[in-house]
Amino acid sequence: EAVRRFEAAGDLGWARTNLALLDHLEGEARDDGLREALRADPREPVARWLLGREVHPSPFHAAYGGEDLVLAVPTDQQVRFALTGDWRSAVASAATSPWRATRDARPDALAAFAWWPIVTAFVLLVVALAAFLPLRRARVVRSAPRTPAYQVLALLVPGSGHANELWGLLLLLPWTVVGTDLAWATTTGESLLGLAPWLHATVLGIVYAANTAGWAVELQSYRRRMRRLREDNPTLAKSYGLPPAPVRTDARTGPRSGSSS
Repeated sequence: EAVRRFEAAGDLGWARTNLALLDHLEGEARDDGLREALRADPREPVARWLLGREVHPSPFHAAYGGEDLVLAVPTDQQVRFALTGDWRSAVASAATSPWRATRDARPDALAAFAWWPIVTAFVLLVVALAAFLPLRRARVVRSAPRTPAYQVLALLVPGSGHANELWGLLLLLPWTVVGTDLAWATTTGESLLGLAPWLHATVLGIVYAANTAGWAVELQSYRRRMRRLREDNPTLAKSYGLPPAPVRTDARTGPRSGSSS
């Protein structure tokens, strides 16, 4: 019955580990099954320990269990997925019952009294951003100089340098979601979205590659705008603290600089 249920669990690392252990009790080889379990989940602790790749996953069992068999168990995140479904179920629940979905989205490590102020602050931020969307910016804003810190952050935080454009949001959103999930998985060993490590790396790699290309193009465009600003509008450039445009020499009229407007 145990074998039947573990086989029905599908391609899960902990279930494959237990199948390998039960097969070993029947006299079959164990390590091949454990390696198969690690192909399903490279972080499965019992399989890694039995193959000599990390220390005993249970200090209590190591101290008091003796030679008793150690079985693998599903993580808290896997149990939650089994009870509530994957992210697609969460999206459907958020669309049909947003209040309940917001309540259920609270991480176990975060107290309820801290969760609701965070949700409230997020909602207020979204409302504020939405309110500023229809406001038109002054044309001179585009010509404002940017500090070196801005350029560095625009490179390190994908989409932040193009936050006023749709594709900046398309970079910032996956970077935030997948990056947060990667940080959580690195800290706790569990992915909130159920993503494999290779998928984390692939998504973030694509996001950073696209952001770096856009950042390089925008940097060249920014340099051209600053050069034109210093030449065409030296008064505004001076108010921004920019140095004057270099003097250009005309063979017919002699030295001249950019004209003011």
